[in-house]
Amino acid sequence: MGPDESDGAQIITMPCIAMLPPSFVDFVLSRGLADGVALAGCASEDCYYRLGDKWTGQRMRGERDPYLRKRVDRSRLTHLHTRPTSRRQHHRLLQEFAGSVAQLPPNPPRGGRRDA
Repeated sequence: MGPDESDGAQIITMPCIAMLPPSFVDFVLSRGLADGVALAGCASEDCYYRLGDKWTGQRMRGERDPYLRKRVDRSRLTHLHTRPTSRRQHHRLLQEFAGSVAQLPPNPPRGGRRDA
């Protein structure tokens, strides 16, 4: 998806999705800074950094430390696995996710620290 197709999305790039700490996803959603978060990593079994995409999935599901807190609404999170050459598939998956998030109630900010 190019900058002109983002429909208000903010895109953060990094060498490997595994470099993104789960606490970042928690912060963004718990503060109401986004309605949803889409993580886009390498295609399954095709990670350039070996296991980064697999580890990210495990962290988001609470199977690997550091964990994504239980308080995070998983319906506002998706983890995409597409090849860089699959732009149409990637765009379709993002549009489907945006549609599902649009059906959810508003995501108001929750102040303070509330560990779950």
